[in-house]
Amino acid sequence: MKTNIQPTPHDNSNLSALPPADKSAVRHTYKLGLDVDLRNLVVAFQCDHGAMKPAQKFSRPRLLAWIKEHIAAGHAVHTVYECCGFGYTLHEELCAAGAQSLITTPLRLSLERRRKNDRLDARELCVRLSRYRDGHTHELRPIRIPSRAEVQRRELGRQREFWKRELRRLENHGRALRIEHEHETLPAGWAGPRKWKQLAKPCSAFVREQLEPLVQAIRHCKAQLDRLTEQIEARVATWDHGGLVLTDVWGGSCHQCGASAARGRGEVVVVTGLNLPTLIDYLHNRDQHSPVDLAERLLRKGQESIRLQRGLPA
Repeated sequence: MKTNIQPTPHDNSNLSALPPADKSAVRHTYKLGLDVDLRNLVVAFQCDHGAMKPAQKFSRPRLLAWIKEHIAAGHAVHTVYECCGFGYTLHEELCAAGAQSLITTPLRLSLERRRKNDRLDARELCVRLSRYRDGHTHELRPIRIPSRAEVQRRELGRQREFWKRELRRLENHGRALRIEHEHETLPAGWAGPRKWKQLAKPCSAFVREQLEPLVQAIRHCKAQLDRLTEQIEARVATWDHGGLVLTDVWGGSCHQCGASAARGRGEVVVVTGLNLPTLIDYLHNRDQHSPVDLAERLLRKGQESIRLQRGLPA
C-alpha cells in the first residue's frame, strides 16, 4: 500500500543553505532554535512537524532577511533562545522582522553532555520549542520581556552602583599606596578639594605624584554619581500621586538613593528588607491600595513571613 506524503521544505537535500520561501498557497510554521553569540547565531530549523535540519551558523542580518522573506510569503516563524548578557536587542529585531520570539531562562539542555556544543544546543532548543507549542509548557521557561523604557530605568541604578564601587576601589587604592610608602593612611573623603589640599602637603613628592591621578578619577566618579542621582530624583518627581520604593537593606546604597529621591515628595514611601513573600504580595495588591496603605501592608507581610521552627522530628 502506497501513501502519498506531502513534502516539506526540509525534505530538500541541500543542507548548506536556508530553505527558500515557499511561494505556493500552503502556509507553513517554522520553528527556530537559536544559540546566540556576539557575531553569529547557530540556528536549527523545523518546518511544521517535519524532519529537523542540522543546525547552521548565520549572521544576524542574513537570518533577519530570511524571516522577513518567509513572513512576506505568509508563513509563521517562531524563535527561542536562552537569555544571556546580550540584552533584548535580538528579540526586538526578531519581532520587528515578524517572528514570534521567546526568551527562556538558561536551561541544562542535555544531562549527558558536560561540554557546550552550539549546534546541539540549538537543536535541543528547537525540539523544546516544538513541544512547547504543542502544549507541553514545561519544556521552556519564558521570561517577561521588559520595555525599552524599563531597561533604561534599570540601567540608571546599575550605573550608579558601578560608580559607587569604582569610587570605593579608587579611595582604597590611594590609602594602600600611602600606607605602603609612608606608613600613614588617608581619611574618608580624602580626595575632596579641601581635604586633599591639606593632606597633599605632608605627603612625599613620589606619593603626591601617584595620588594626583587618583584624585581626578575619584572626583570624576563623584560627578557621575551626582548626575545619576539627579536623573533618578527627576523620575521620582513625576509621581504626582505618590509612589513606593522597594529596597533590600536598610542603610544600603539603594535605600539611601530611594530616601533621597523621596524626601519632600509627599506619599513616596520607602520599604526596606524586601523578601519573596513581600514581593509577591506587592504584585497582587499594587493597584488596590494607596502607597502608604500598601507600605504598611507589606511591612506586616514581611514580619509575618519570618518564622522560626525548631525541634523537628527525626
